[in-house]
Amino acid sequence: MALLLKAPMTARQIMTASAGFSRPYGSLSVARSDLLDLTRRGWLARQEIPSLGPGQCELIYFLKRKARQLVPELAELPTRSPVFRPVRGSFEHSLAISELVCAIERSAAVSQGRVQLMDYLRDRELRSKVDARPYEIEARHLIPDYTWLVRVDRKPQLLFVELQNQGAVISPGRRASIARSFQGKLWRYKVFLDSFGEDPKLRRLLHAHDVEQLPGFRVLVVSTRTEKNLSNLVDAAGDFRSLFYFATLGTLSQGNLFLDPVWTLPTRARRAIVD
Repeated sequence: MALLLKAPMTARQIMTASAGFSRPYGSLSVARSDLLDLTRRGWLARQEIPSLGPGQCELIYFLKRKARQLVPELAELPTRSPVFRPVRGSFEHSLAISELVCAIERSAAVSQGRVQLMDYLRDRELRSKVDARPYEIEARHLIPDYTWLVRVDRKPQLLFVELQNQGAVISPGRRASIARSFQGKLWRYKVFLDSFGEDPKLRRLLHAHDVEQLPGFRVLVVSTRTEKNLSNLVDAAGDFRSLFYFATLGTLSQGNLFLDPVWTLPTRARRAIVD
């Protein structure tokens, strides 16, 4: 159930992420059976995923407030926390977040100790105001889709995740639209490089794990679309060679996102996070 604290998940996703469990799931039917049992006991709730097509019904599971009695980390959360709510808004976005969490959990679990997942901030949990006027766009908040603090080959790294879903504007033609575009998001990360160490929530996150001020961070840009779309995203990044890493969600679901060279840099070079 601690896994569902990170994101709501389907039975298939939980089976994939269980690679880090002391006893991983060996079959989907066993995972579904356990989830059904926890749902009947009132620890979990489930929700049908719409628009999968005729005869295709898949369920996504999330925590109920009663789970606070079993999972120590939940006891500190307010009863109105989004952790205890069904998926609202875009299912595509929520499922992509869940798929990415699975890929990270699985990749760390099979890294032979090279990668440790230290801590995280859930989708939209970090909200930091940045002044992007140097790029001639209005000041707005930086709101990553996920934040991970990891240790790779004994060195801590701060990773921000930006999901790029279908329909978002990449490089707008009008200056007034830049702030709401993908390019505007990237510009805010560039500004944030100078001030991220002053953000109270990030400072608490680092302090909790005795991590001193980091020199910087990486932004993992993950597209739920095709490689062609990914190429357009890379073009929007400019010349920040080591700040932005690009990949499709499908690629990350198949490889090890820490150890394998699955990421494309703005220079078009392929790189692994361990490099």
